[in-house]
Amino acid sequence: MISVTKQSSVTEYRYDLKDTTKVVLQDTHFLCAMAPPGGGRNVVSPRFLRHFIVIGITPFNDDTMIRIFGTLASRYLRVSGATFISSITTSFQIKKSVDIKTTTF
Repeated sequence: MISVTKQSSVTEYRYDLKDTTKVVLQDTHFLCAMAPPGGGRNVVSPRFLRHFIVIGITPFNDDTMIRIFGTLASRYLRVSGATFISSITTSFQIKKSVDIKTTTF
């Protein structure tokens, strides 16, 4: 998968295997996520990383996670026209999901 991603980021085209025509890739964006090496994860080569902008983010605390997911869920519920009861259960589900995350990791 890394070689395919690298080829896609360096070259702007591919060849169709059936009729060998050139297929041009336009307006593509790659969003990748990775964890630090260890625990079965390999080190990513600097030759591969030079094609990307690497941003490091510290882990969020529980209040921040509840606020992020609560905002996303309330926006979704507002757009979909959900009732007040579903918004209450959603906040409960978000809090329990964050609890599961903190006890698991």
